[in-house]
Amino acid sequence: MKITTRRIVILVSTLFVLVAFFHLYWYRKHAIRPRTVLIPSNPVVLEVAKSNKVATPEAIKVVPAVLVKQGHIKEMNNASQRVAVKDDNMGGADPKKAASYQKPIVISIMTGHYLGDYGYRTSDAKKCFLEGIQLDCSLEGGDRVATADATWHHIPHVGSAGGITPKKHPKQLRVGMSMESSAYYGQLDNKEYMKNYDIVMSYKLNSDVVTHYFYNPPLLVPPRVPTAKKKNSVAYVNRNCGARNGRNEIVADLKKHYPVEAYGCLGSNQRVDKIKVFSESKFCIAMENSNAEYYVSEKLWHALESGCLPIYMGAPNIIQDYIPDPKAIILYEPGVMTGKSLAEKLKKLELNDDLYEEHMAWRKKSLSELSPGFQRLMELTKLPGPECQLCQVVAKKRFAME
Repeated sequence: MKITTRRIVILVSTLFVLVAFFHLYWYRKHAIRPRTVLIPSNPVVLEVAKSNKVATPEAIKVVPAVLVKQGHIKEMNNASQRVAVKDDNMGGADPKKAASYQKPIVISIMTGHYLGDYGYRTSDAKKCFLEGIQLDCSLEGGDRVATADATWHHIPHVGSAGGITPKKHPKQLRVGMSMESSAYYGQLDNKEYMKNYDIVMSYKLNSDVVTHYFYNPPLLVPPRVPTAKKKNSVAYVNRNCGARNGRNEIVADLKKHYPVEAYGCLGSNQRVDKIKVFSESKFCIAMENSNAEYYVSEKLWHALESGCLPIYMGAPNIIQDYIPDPKAIILYEPGVMTGKSLAEKLKKLELNDDLYEEHMAWRKKSLSELSPGFQRLMELTKLPGPECQLCQVVAKKRFAME
């Protein structure tokens, strides 16, 4: 048979089509599907077990969520970086894990609640997924404590270790929760005491479940009141007059050198809208009741939401882990600053709108331009509620013990 150019072209084309079909078949069977999940900019290491490769945020910005299936991605983040893959709503858990996750989860509440939804139970209205499996989880009273998967304790109510409910069976987990500053309840900083708990829920970013005060207020918007229309004063709204860090004494000293519009401890007892009062002044006081690491309450977020320039004192890691930009606050440093020196700083800003506006410039930036710590807070707001997160952690730990 005479081989012609036409026959050669047909033969090559046929081979090309066969190779293409083979690649398509292989891809559909083995390759990564295109669903993606954002990875935070914080240092997180992801081990891609399926391909034995290591992927880092420096190398890639998104990874296919399908890698989460069947353990193809294992999260190996450090204690302060709890956020990595965001899509838990996928199927594909291995059979043993799926069977474990599908068992009912019972968490018995042993002390004061303080977790929001008492009697929380997952249902069609409150879906809680873990690796594609819908959990059947309830937080309830102590009626089933003898067989409960976990017991829940509000640490300030528990007090000493003697107040912790003894484990009723070897695989029962203990949960310790607190939103109170460790300056008032030192158990949170007591490593030996905290060993009594298998799961920790607190405001600390290295907790198993982070129960933070950040409520994702609208911040990347212009201030509610333009600089030119703001009063040259410091707004102070506070009714806790016994703060251990000397907050009231600092403001009282400032009041001798600069105008302070105070409500509560140092001024009028009139009930006011804090956000509105703050928005009308150039400066406001956003000082915590104590100076404890990670303890950042709603006071800071109220101040930033209002559009004033907060004078902050509290968590020593505030700049590293929380605020959007170093210029978003005036940091009051105890032992270094005084009411008089703070007043001098405020007067310079008062007389120079351009200088003051430098402290508002971060509001015009995109989220990706703001601090890694603030971006991490934003990622935390995308997680399910604390009850669901607790159920997820209990399910994982229970499976690990089976």
